[in-house]
Amino acid sequence: MRKQSCIDSIFPNSDTSKLHGVAPGLLRSPKLFKKPWSSKKPLCLFALMAFLAACGDVTGFHGRMLLTGADSGHTNRDPLDYPTDVTFDQDGEISFAPGANNAEAGANFTYTLYRGQTPVPGFIDRPITSENADLALPAEMLSKAGVYTVRVTAHSVNPAYEDSSLASDPSTPVHVHAVTVNIIGDGVDTVTVNGVAHTETFTVYAFRYSIVTLTATWVGQRYVTWNGDGVTGDDTPEIRVIENIEADHAVAAVFSAPTPVITITTQPVATTTVAEGSISGSLAVAASVTQGATLSYQWFRNTIASNVGGSEEPGMTGTSFDIPTDLTEGQSFFFVEVRASGEAAPVRSTVATVTVRPHPLPVEMVRVQGGSFYRGRELGTASVLDTTPVFLIAISAFYLGRYQVTREQWTAVMTENLNGISATNPLWSTAAANAEETAAGFYMNRRPVTHVNWYDAIVFSNRLSIQRGLIPAYELPNQWPGATSWSNDPNTWGTVPTNSDARWDNVRIVPGSTGYRLPTEAQWEFAAKGGNAPGAYTFAGSNTATAVGWVFLNSGNSPRMVGLLPANSLELRDMAGNVREWVWDWFGLYTNTLLPDPEGASTGSGRVLRGASWLDLISSARSVFRFNDYPSDRSSSFGFRVSRPPPN
Repeated sequence: MRKQSCIDSIFPNSDTSKLHGVAPGLLRSPKLFKKPWSSKKPLCLFALMAFLAACGDVTGFHGRMLLTGADSGHTNRDPLDYPTDVTFDQDGEISFAPGANNAEAGANFTYTLYRGQTPVPGFIDRPITSENADLALPAEMLSKAGVYTVRVTAHSVNPAYEDSSLASDPSTPVHVHAVTVNIIGDGVDTVTVNGVAHTETFTVYAFRYSIVTLTATWVGQRYVTWNGDGVTGDDTPEIRVIENIEADHAVAAVFSAPTPVITITTQPVATTTVAEGSISGSLAVAASVTQGATLSYQWFRNTIASNVGGSEEPGMTGTSFDIPTDLTEGQSFFFVEVRASGEAAPVRSTVATVTVRPHPLPVEMVRVQGGSFYRGRELGTASVLDTTPVFLIAISAFYLGRYQVTREQWTAVMTENLNGISATNPLWSTAAANAEETAAGFYMNRRPVTHVNWYDAIVFSNRLSIQRGLIPAYELPNQWPGATSWSNDPNTWGTVPTNSDARWDNVRIVPGSTGYRLPTEAQWEFAAKGGNAPGAYTFAGSNTATAVGWVFLNSGNSPRMVGLLPANSLELRDMAGNVREWVWDWFGLYTNTLLPDPEGASTGSGRVLRGASWLDLISSARSVFRFNDYPSDRSSSFGFRVSRPPPN
């Protein structure tokens, strides 16, 4: 049996071949152990101590270990510790705990940045100068979404330590998400993020739980609408698009011109009254729109007083609309829809009500041929004097109403006037006169209108002209004194004054107008005498007043139905009496003039009335007799008839 060596005595049950890096024969070298352990104990103990000093802890023979000796040819090297607890945050800081022996080993450290499992080029084994290092996160992290980690590696500089790269476990992950911004517009407008302006779709990357602020810039009257994942807003240049990002997001910045807004600045006239068979006039609207949009119009007709529903009037696409001439008695309702380009919401006007009344009795007109006569000269047998001074007057041809204006005609024309004038004037009446008119089928309608003043008569004349499609004869200054503009539309004149009024007194005749008007005093007298064939009559067509006119003596104390008594030679009725008739002229002394068609005094305090009334004496019925009164006065004996110039 082989003698037990020292080492065998110390490790009797050990396989000495497991002493890593040590030749088994060396432990049994005859130079070291020539005698058994029992006889060489002091020497064995020395050898054991030298072995342990060289190998360190050999319990179980784990770890790297080299024994040095004079003839071994090897160097002693110890392992490094792994860096631990590596953290990496979105502020760009890496923190880690170096191993226990790293300082002794003179270790230095590097880091490698990973996206997923792939190292980021340019960020492999970058040096770290401290355990809490601000890395200034690379731009690469904000150019691609993903999960980023860091590994820290320790490197030894002490030859006594193993020179292997010992990498840590992956750090805390840092998440980067993509925010895609879709710019919808014409390419002129911008969205800015992190100081960079974009004009088309782009993607910005952000750390998890961070905030992305987008700033929009647009020009002119445009605006931006934000929408997307959890984002909404209108007309706001800057928004914090996403808070607490936890995933990729998509955001849209929609640039567009603001929707145009339509405003109707002038509505159609609310009510218009026309006469059946002689319909004229128009409705008009004015509108504005924002954003430079283009306006268009479409007129509608409805069966009720509403701007909901209705049917389009073909071809009626302008700002004004001619009232259809085929309307029948009753009411029709019209409105306009104003439209605009740029997806503007259409706006409908208020409803214009057109009332069609039965056609009034025709205003029968008699043509009076032009000629000349001696104004103021008494022609008949009455023992009265002329109205002096008497002058020869030339008169051009004109038309004059056969009858005085009746109550029926007055109501048809003046209903819904805007001048504060009653359309149903009171009538001084008696039972006998009522019975007479009722028997004829015209209860109180065919008698002359009364209680009208001179101002009322010119309003009626213009309204009648407008209804008949003629150019109104009169125009009023829009302001007085200092008139700079005039109007021939009675709807703009305002309320008829109840006292003499300078503005209304400065009414003038529109040159070239074709409408109805009051006759001049010269025209009235020329026609009452019979024109160019006057005859020798004191009254209009007779030397007996009651034969051709209604005066106090025969009227029965009431105006009478027009046309009951005989006409004069021109077929004109009631010029000798029924109601006094307003004429155009201011009252004043006659003057000699060589000009044809005189219009009387230029100013005055009273306007002339001609012809007698139902309550006047016979002497007042003479064709040369003159009345005058304030133009604002109304009376149960005041009425009028109208004239017109002949067509061109």
